Amino acid sequence: MTRRVAKRGVARVAKAQAPRLRGEAYPAVAGFFRGYLHEDFLEVHGSLAAAAAAFIKDADAAERQQLTEELAALAAALRDRPLRQVRKFVTEDLGSRWAPESRQLERLLELLRQG
Repeated sequence: MTRRVAKRGVARVAKAQAPRLRGEAYPAVAGFFRGYLHEDFLEVHGSLAAAAAAFIKDADAAERQQLTEELAALAAALRDRPLRQVRKFVTEDLGSRWAPESRQLERLLELLRQG
């Protein structure tokens, strides 16, 4: 009984220490996710890499810079969170229909920086 209570207490403390993410803090990421990683992105672009390439082609340098800066900050903020929580934030708070797999935010950031 005491073990169960202790584990719950630790989980609550860890959860309380994790900063609350807010979707409005990442407007460029939200815009990219809604515009390029929508429900039909695989039919339209074929892959995550192709969606990133389409954005790079469409965006100007300032837009690309803002997106990479925001995505780097978001990836860092989500790095130690469970994948379920990452997916929920991406789909619910940022409005994407793409549910990233493990480490895909970092991969996307890499693609955008290479472009």
